[in-house]
Amino acid sequence: MRLTGKDFDTMIGDYSVRVESLSASITDNRKVIKENGIPVDFTNGDVECSGEIELNIRNFKLIAAAAKDAGSWRDLKPFDIGITGSVTGENQTIDLDKCLLRISDLINIDPNSNDQMKIKLPFDVTGPDFVVIDGTPYLSAHDIRDL
Repeated sequence: MRLTGKDFDTMIGDYSVRVESLSASITDNRKVIKENGIPVDFTNGDVECSGEIELNIRNFKLIAAAAKDAGSWRDLKPFDIGITGSVTGENQTIDLDKCLLRISDLINIDPNSNDQMKIKLPFDVTGPDFVVIDGTPYLSAHDIRDL
């Protein structure tokens, strides 16, 4: 059996949520060094990871309660996001460190639609543990030294 989107569980901080969709992309700005047009080495560059979570209203209310407890959406501290998928013979775990959530697409009403309401939460990874994929950190110990 192969992993599908239905096989994943998502934790945003201490909240178990069912996502309508979730994406995360890493930008790694390492650059190739060339001599006479031939690649000979590379330099390290900065990294970033950002993504978007789409939630239905019921699951959005879990995060909204955390924002209320914090005092406002902007007072909400970054959350760790854990994504785990498992089926017989395959599994994947992705951990995103200290994700700063924002709200986009707060409301999109179409009176002719029977689709459920969804809210998008874009995020940026802000923690030095950055991204861990199946137990392996994306960044090296050297990358995060002295942080």
